Order: sequence, then structure tokens, then C-alpha cells
Amino acid sequence: MTLDTEWWSRIWKELEPQVYLELERLEQESTYMETQDALNAVHNGELVNCTRDEYIATIRTALQEYASDRVDNGDALRMYLALSEVKRLDALYKPFGKARAS
Repeated sequence: MTLDTEWWSRIWKELEPQVYLELERLEQESTYMETQDALNAVHNGELVNCTRDEYIATIRTALQEYASDRVDNGDALRMYLALSEVKRLDALYKPFGKARAS
């Protein structure tokens, strides 16, 4: 059995853009769900469970924006919970790793 590389090449050229678009869509959907799970946890008074990469990439910013929205809506408790999670996760993941000068 031999592979028809010319045929595969033609098929790939047709499918490649669709494959990359689908991969991008799945990545965005996954990121959205991770962020939504984190915001739901804070809203329910629970700890956020995420990886360092997820935290640095999207969740930290989402928590800060959520806290800002809570201030605008007069919800000081959830604002405090969100900022407490940022502080806790910053300490856990140390995303800004530069040593401070003394």
C-alpha cells in the first residue's frame, strides 16, 4: 500500500484553514470556560482552582475586572473576595517573579 502524497497535499491545503480556525475556536472556548469557572467560584465564595498558566493568561485580569465591576455595583463583599483571590494566587504562582531591590 502506497500513500498518494499529492492527494494528501491537496486535501490538507483545503482543510488546513478550517483546522486552524477550529483549534482557535476550541482554545477560546476553553479559556472562556476556565475564566467563567473562576468568576463563579468567587461569586459563590469559593477558592479559585486554576493552573499558573491559566491564571497569568486570563484569570488574574478577569478577577480584577470582576472586582472593579463589583465596586461599581456596590457589592463590596464580592469585590473583597475577588481581590483576596488575586492576592492568594499571586502568592501561590508568583507570576511577576522579579526580586525587589531593598
